[in-house]
Amino acid sequence: MTAIAMRLTNLGDSGEAQKSLSAGNIHIDAGRYQAFVGGSPVMLTYQEFELLWLLVAGRDRILSSDELIEQLWHNPGADARSRLGVVICRLRAKLSKSWPYRIETIRSRGYGLTVPAGLATEGKP
Repeated sequence: MTAIAMRLTNLGDSGEAQKSLSAGNIHIDAGRYQAFVGGSPVMLTYQEFELLWLLVAGRDRILSSDELIEQLWHNPGADARSRLGVVICRLRAKLSKSWPYRIETIRSRGYGLTVPAGLATEGKP
Protein backbone atom coordinates (compact mmCIF):
# COMPACT_ATOMS: atom_id res chain seq x y z
CA MET A 1 0.00 0.00 0.00
CA THR A 2 1.38 3.42 -0.92
CA ALA A 3 1.84 6.22 1.60
CA ILE A 4 -1.12 8.14 0.19
CA ALA A 5 -3.35 5.08 0.29
CA MET A 6 -2.36 4.42 3.90
CA ARG A 7 -2.90 8.08 4.75
CA LEU A 8 -6.37 8.15 3.30
CA THR A 9 -7.39 4.89 4.97
CA ASN A 10 -5.95 5.72 8.41
CA LEU A 11 -8.72 7.25 10.44
CA GLY A 12 -8.08 10.16 12.75
CA ASP A 13 -9.70 10.90 16.12
CA SER A 14 -12.82 12.22 14.38
CA GLY A 15 -13.28 8.94 12.49
CA GLU A 16 -12.54 10.60 9.16
CA ALA A 17 -9.54 9.97 6.96
CA GLN A 18 -6.92 12.69 7.19
CA LYS A 19 -6.99 14.40 3.80
CA SER A 20 -5.03 17.56 4.54
CA LEU A 21 -2.12 18.80 6.61
CA SER A 22 -0.93 22.29 7.43
CA ALA A 23 2.16 23.77 9.01
CA GLY A 24 2.67 27.49 9.02
CA ASN A 25 1.79 28.68 5.52
CA ILE A 26 2.09 25.20 3.97
CA HIS A 27 -1.17 23.44 3.20
CA ILE A 28 -1.25 19.97 1.66
CA ASP A 29 -4.55 18.79 0.19
CA ALA A 30 -4.47 15.03 -0.47
CA GLY A 31 -7.92 15.11 -2.06
CA ARG A 32 -6.68 17.44 -4.81
CA TYR A 33 -3.14 16.05 -4.60
CA GLN A 34 -1.82 19.60 -4.35
CA ALA A 35 0.53 21.49 -2.07
CA PHE A 36 0.23 25.22 -1.39
CA VAL A 37 2.75 27.62 0.13
CA GLY A 38 1.29 30.94 1.16
CA GLY A 39 -1.82 30.12 -0.86
CA SER A 40 0.11 29.56 -4.09
CA PRO A 41 0.23 26.07 -5.61
CA VAL A 42 3.58 24.30 -5.82
CA MET A 43 3.95 21.84 -8.67
CA LEU A 44 5.33 18.59 -7.24
CA THR A 45 5.89 15.13 -8.62
CA TYR A 46 4.20 12.16 -6.94
CA GLN A 47 7.30 11.32 -4.89
CA GLU A 48 7.94 14.96 -3.94
CA PHE A 49 4.34 15.29 -2.78
CA GLU A 50 4.56 12.09 -0.75
CA LEU A 51 7.86 13.16 0.80
CA LEU A 52 6.50 16.61 1.70
CA TRP A 53 3.46 14.96 3.33
CA LEU A 54 5.70 12.67 5.39
CA LEU A 55 7.96 15.55 6.46
CA VAL A 56 5.07 17.82 7.46
CA ALA A 57 3.29 14.98 9.28
CA GLY A 58 6.49 14.11 11.15
CA ARG A 59 7.83 17.64 11.57
CA ASP A 60 8.35 17.25 15.31
CA ARG A 61 10.86 14.43 14.88
CA ILE A 62 13.70 13.10 12.75
CA LEU A 63 12.52 10.66 10.10
CA SER A 64 15.09 7.99 9.36
CA SER A 65 16.17 7.41 5.80
CA ASP A 66 14.98 3.81 6.10
CA GLU A 67 11.54 4.94 7.27
CA LEU A 68 11.19 7.40 4.40
CA ILE A 69 12.40 4.84 1.86
CA GLU A 70 9.89 2.26 3.13
CA GLN A 71 7.02 4.77 3.00
CA LEU A 72 7.94 6.01 -0.48
CA TRP A 73 8.85 2.77 -2.26
CA HIS A 74 8.01 -0.31 -0.12
CA ASN A 75 10.27 -2.47 -2.33
CA PRO A 76 13.39 -0.33 -2.44
CA GLY A 77 16.21 -1.28 -4.72
CA ALA A 78 19.91 -1.01 -4.07
CA ASP A 79 19.85 2.64 -5.13
CA ALA A 80 17.10 3.68 -2.68
CA ARG A 81 19.29 6.01 -0.61
CA SER A 82 20.53 7.89 -3.65
CA ARG A 83 16.95 8.09 -5.02
CA LEU A 84 15.81 9.54 -1.69
CA GLY A 85 18.64 12.09 -1.87
CA VAL A 86 17.51 13.14 -5.35
CA VAL A 87 13.87 13.58 -4.26
CA ILE A 88 14.97 15.58 -1.20
CA CYS A 89 17.16 17.80 -3.41
CA ARG A 90 14.35 18.41 -5.91
CA LEU A 91 11.85 19.21 -3.16
CA ARG A 92 14.27 21.65 -1.54
CA ALA A 93 14.84 23.36 -4.89
CA LYS A 94 11.13 23.74 -5.64
CA LEU A 95 10.35 25.16 -2.21
CA SER A 96 13.48 27.24 -1.58
CA LYS A 97 12.24 30.56 -3.00
CA SER A 98 8.95 30.78 -1.14
CA TRP A 99 9.40 28.55 1.85
CA PRO A 100 10.65 29.72 5.26
CA TYR A 101 11.22 26.11 6.33
CA ARG A 102 14.24 23.87 5.97
CA ILE A 103 14.55 20.20 5.28
CA GLU A 104 17.52 19.33 7.45
CA THR A 105 19.83 16.43 6.80
CA ILE A 106 20.85 14.72 10.01
CA ARG A 107 23.94 12.70 9.08
CA SER A 108 23.61 8.95 9.66
CA ARG A 109 20.01 9.44 10.89
CA GLY A 110 17.68 10.90 8.32
CA TYR A 111 15.78 14.10 7.69
CA GLY A 112 13.72 16.57 9.64
CA LEU A 113 11.51 19.54 8.88
CA THR A 114 12.45 22.77 10.65
CA VAL A 115 9.62 25.23 11.11
CA PRO A 116 10.70 28.75 12.14
CA ALA A 117 9.68 29.69 15.70
CA GLY A 118 7.10 32.27 14.58
CA LEU A 119 5.32 29.71 12.40
CA ALA A 120 5.73 26.60 14.56
CA THR A 121 2.22 26.55 15.99
CA GLU A 122 0.22 27.95 13.07
CA GLY A 123 -2.07 25.48 11.37
CA LYS A 124 -0.70 22.45 13.16
CA PRO A 125 -3.06 19.54 12.51
